[in-house]
Amino acid sequence: MFVLVRPMRRALTAFLVLWLVVLAWWLRIPPRADRDWQPDVARVATADIDGDVVTIHNVRDFDYRSDTDFTERWEDRTYDLSRLGGVDLFMSFWGPTLLAHTIVSWEFDDGRHLAVSIETRKERGEVYSALRGFFRQYELYYVVADERDVVRLRTN
Repeated sequence: MFVLVRPMRRALTAFLVLWLVVLAWWLRIPPRADRDWQPDVARVATADIDGDVVTIHNVRDFDYRSDTDFTERWEDRTYDLSRLGGVDLFMSFWGPTLLAHTIVSWEFDDGRHLAVSIETRKERGEVYSALRGFFRQYELYYVVADERDVVRLRTN
């Protein structure tokens, strides 16, 4: 475009208009919740809050033997936020070291950990592609899980 269109100001304007059209389309891609999700992202966590006490429904606590072989377990858990003892940040690098997956985990003084990880929500049978992920081809999903679940999945 910059070679064929003259003057340069017209080429820049045309480029900017096309870029804005693509950006507007990209930002308007709606997420959907009505798909046949893979079992590890099938349930959405919800919370009931009563002062410092939080009850979280659908906490994932899977036991992984491999990425695709696991024992599925969903739990309701209650946490007292006044008993929060610490927080950990995990970074799992995949591919180039400029990209990392982050997991935040809260530790309570009773020894329990609650981790949150933002991941792609894949449909049953769908495989992950980083390139497709950058172009919003997956819904995002907040994994609310036992720390052992999300960390062991990456370390094993």
